[in-house]
Amino acid sequence: MTESRQPLALRIRRVERRLLFRHMALSAGLLLTFAVFVVGLFRHQEYRALEGRVEVLSLAVAESVEDESAIPDFAHSRFLGVQAPNPEDARIQWLDLSGKVLADRGEFPLEVGQQPVEGVTMQHHPRPAVVKVMLCYDDNVPKRPYGFTKVALSLEPLEARMERLMSDLGLGLLMALMLVAVFSHYLAVQALKPMWEAYERISQFSADASHELRNPLAAVLCNLDLLKEHGTSLSQDEAQQSLENVRDAAQQMTRMVEALLVLARVTDFGLEGRAKLDLGVLVDDVVATFRPRSEQQGVVLEGPGEDRGLKVFGDKTLLESVVTNLIDNALRHSDPGGEIRVRLQRKGTFAKLEIEDTGHGIAPADLDHIFERFWRADQARSAGTGSGLGLSVVKEIVEAHHGDITVQSAVGRGTTFRVTFPLS
Repeated sequence: MTESRQPLALRIRRVERRLLFRHMALSAGLLLTFAVFVVGLFRHQEYRALEGRVEVLSLAVAESVEDESAIPDFAHSRFLGVQAPNPEDARIQWLDLSGKVLADRGEFPLEVGQQPVEGVTMQHHPRPAVVKVMLCYDDNVPKRPYGFTKVALSLEPLEARMERLMSDLGLGLLMALMLVAVFSHYLAVQALKPMWEAYERISQFSADASHELRNPLAAVLCNLDLLKEHGTSLSQDEAQQSLENVRDAAQQMTRMVEALLVLARVTDFGLEGRAKLDLGVLVDDVVATFRPRSEQQGVVLEGPGEDRGLKVFGDKTLLESVVTNLIDNALRHSDPGGEIRVRLQRKGTFAKLEIEDTGHGIAPADLDHIFERFWRADQARSAGTGSGLGLSVVKEIVEAHHGDITVQSAVGRGTTFRVTFPLS
């Protein structure tokens, strides 16, 4: 890659990196938001479940407060009709109204010196826990409390589950981010693929165009230098020939520029001037413009004549360019006494245009290349006879009209181009 082409390539690379980083940042943000939501939801549900268990235990304990001897140990699989807690993670106390402990079960440490207050509180020292304090009332004297029950369940098992969840989520996020990085890179490459293809086409097109323009420009300069340095010593015929050479080179460059403009119009802007056209009238008009030239060359040019009513939807100027390029190509490769037959007919829902000549023909090895830009068979012999863009322009225009073009040829026997367009 030359230095003059690097800035555009670097800009495309920067765009690609920006797309990659932005997609990764967006994906990472969404994944982190999802992870935070999952952690928050899990923590909320676990806390609610723990509070519900404390509530159930508190109710069971409150019903047993009158019969301390019936209070079992946590070693039983069932504790007061509910699932027994782990002694290391639970503490249950029965207290009188003064706060004196009447009975105690479990090994979980409680905060010392705290007066019992009815309700649910959070204990932070010496170890975190959910504590539920409930007043107990005498059945015989309503609304008269005679003691408290205190139930504490440790938060440490919940925190341990939270840590495992966060560890698993962290590992999952890391793997997901790696997959996102790969997917983001793929998306960035796919998104910029048309840009890279356009860049490659521009690079190749610029290289080819500069190469093709070099020859006619060199011819112009050489002939002008000849006239400048030896103009007084040249005969009138020699001077005239030099001017003709300059004119031919200028015409070749003109054809090339016109072809480039047509290609740019078709490729970049599409078919802006589309309308319903009578293809037979259009072909007849183009054939008529070539009759003087064909008669001057001694080539018989036969037009479709009677074919009318074949309506197509397209750009009149571009369709004329298709017919013009194909007839011009046939004339340039036909010798005096040759024939060019232009036929137009309906084939189902398509209009079929054939341009057949009895000219030089195309070698089989060249048939696969004739629609390539700036390609000409036998470059040395055909130098100066065309821009190398005519047939590539034809193919671009035909395909832009949803048509198709094929070629059949034999060396020394002639060439036939077949073009089909969908009828409107």
